[in-house]
Amino acid sequence: MTTPADLAATAAGALVGAMSTDLWGLAKQQFTQLVRRHGNDQEQGVLVRMDDFQQDLVSIPEVERETTQRVYERRIARDLQPLTERSSEAADDLRQLVHELMGDLRIASPDTVINSGQTFRNIKTGGGDFNFVGRDQIRGERS
Repeated sequence: MTTPADLAATAAGALVGAMSTDLWGLAKQQFTQLVRRHGNDQEQGVLVRMDDFQQDLVSIPEVERETTQRVYERRIARDLQPLTERSSEAADDLRQLVHELMGDLRIASPDTVINSGQTFRNIKTGGGDFNFVGRDQIRGERS
């Protein structure tokens, strides 16, 4: 996230990624405050577009979601880049929001399910489900 374009693209990815999760409400609230504080009238239009994008994402079939997310990420990045170029304070606030969305799980509510992104192989469940929770001991190979 060294250039305004990089920051805008990363922020757009984090925001669109949050749209179909339980984190969207918090992400939207923080982003709205950021845009209202630093954005001009034209840049505030991104807030309306993001609401539309979020409604689209949760209503389309999952097989189409990834392609749609990429399109929305590019559109939002285009909207955010002028803001990050014009205001270093806005860029710093956006960078902070990105760090929270991408790495700080404390912003999630206690009942939020978070996909760890880990893949497990050779788990012996005896025909039942495999649930990975917190610091449970896991038997089998992790890849």
